Amino acid sequence: MRSLLVHQLPGSGYVFKARLFGVDVLFHWTFPLVGVLSGLIVRNLVSRPGDGLALDVFLACALSSFTLVALHEFGHAAVHKLVGSEVHGIIFSGKGGWCVGAAPSSRRALAFVLAGGWIGQLVAFLVAVVLVQYRGMPVSSCGKGVFVIFTGFNAFMFLMSAFPHGTSDGAQLAALWSLNFRYGHGPTATFTILPTAADKAD
Repeated sequence: MRSLLVHQLPGSGYVFKARLFGVDVLFHWTFPLVGVLSGLIVRNLVSRPGDGLALDVFLACALSSFTLVALHEFGHAAVHKLVGSEVHGIIFSGKGGWCVGAAPSSRRALAFVLAGGWIGQLVAFLVAVVLVQYRGMPVSSCGKGVFVIFTGFNAFMFLMSAFPHGTSDGAQLAALWSLNFRYGHGPTATFTILPTAADKAD
């Protein structure tokens, strides 16, 4: 989100820019680290002794991790558009992702935007659980790895995002709640809109 502490975004090192669903998307060279780390951990959890290096499991888990991070950020973007505020872009790096947009017109709308990432994650979690209910638990190591990413890793990612630290969604919601508690509901003018790497890249 483009509101608090956005100075922590990487200022350079973007290697790829795309436009997806009408939104500019920037990829930092460190972004593959997200998939590599989660892919290695989950591969070691679900691989069987005869799987060898299990590169297919690693790749499936890494791609699933990228997808989950993307769902979180595009969840923010979708809610941004739903409440009528402009989305400037989405940034992916080794630290995760950021949805960069204009502040909505009200604090209630801003809270909804901040929760948009969790809505995307919830959809992914529910789809994974429903598929297992109807088709049964995957028997292949790849299938098990993907299921673990969209459920277990998803839950871990939710907790990390909800915990109020740094620029997390939880930290921004806590700051927003503090403003509401002290000053009542009102506009989001107290949330500073600062230039980011997305602006510099244009």
